[in-house]
Amino acid sequence: MKLIYLLLAHDQPKQLRRLVSALNCDDVAFCIHIDQKASLAPFMIELAGMPNVQFVDDRVSVNWGGFSQTEAIMRLMRTALACWPDSKRMYLISGSCYPLASNTQLLATCDTDDQLIKAKFFKPGTPRAERASRYNISDHPYLNKRWVNMARERTDRNVLLELQQYIGEFLEKLPPKPDLGMPFHGGATWWGLTADAVRYVLDYCDQHPAFVDYFRFSLHADESMVHTLIANSSFPIKKGMKAFHYVDWSPASIARKKYLDVDSLDKVDWVSQLFIRKVHPDLSSALMDRIDERRAAPDQVVWGTYGD
Repeated sequence: MKLIYLLLAHDQPKQLRRLVSALNCDDVAFCIHIDQKASLAPFMIELAGMPNVQFVDDRVSVNWGGFSQTEAIMRLMRTALACWPDSKRMYLISGSCYPLASNTQLLATCDTDDQLIKAKFFKPGTPRAERASRYNISDHPYLNKRWVNMARERTDRNVLLELQQYIGEFLEKLPPKPDLGMPFHGGATWWGLTADAVRYVLDYCDQHPAFVDYFRFSLHADESMVHTLIANSSFPIKKGMKAFHYVDWSPASIARKKYLDVDSLDKVDWVSQLFIRKVHPDLSSALMDRIDERRAAPDQVVWGTYGD
């Protein structure tokens, strides 16, 4: 297999099947991590009979903002390399993503050594850098903002918010972590790395546990740990690299929990973006139908020419 898709999902098994079906072709395989809090059975039923699909066995209970997200990504990487050691490239996407580029275009990225990742340098002391340099415990449910907001009883929610504030103030008084030892970089969670770069990330983390510990008690390590390693390595990042997902952050989209609808199609940059997110099997159905039609058209634009 040349191209492996690393998929993070926690709900919507039918949408996951549509995503996998859209991306499925020769020389492609799928490695899937389902949040431990979700039942695995519905996803396995939807994807039954597909020999190029591998589910991660040792699943992680993923919490928003916590290192558990990064741990799930690393288990995806390890599982994919064990199953397909001769692969060329891996794309990390979520179950709520959907492809814009054709499968031919996506496979063509296996013929380059460029790393498709947006990794921006952030100076020490900036809010983005302090997500990692300051201590955070988002993996504990009582200290996770999203978990607390979902508390059913207002009394419980208020108590947990007070607990969060108390512990947050304590963590802010702690001195910053020891120096990372390399410039800090960050970007969107999602990337497309060569298999050699994926091996490098895993090998470095195995050999430098202190580096992993630096990010273990941070906020959104999935948006910085891999990015920092790749940016400070000899692996080339594509010239002019942009975030290759289209995401709508407008107030109307946020009101829909950032789910895209058919009106989003006119806002997509087909040259710089490979995927869109987030999609919903019902709210985004017409949008995905239109995208399927365009992906099948012979006159597609050539992705990535902005960097040439």
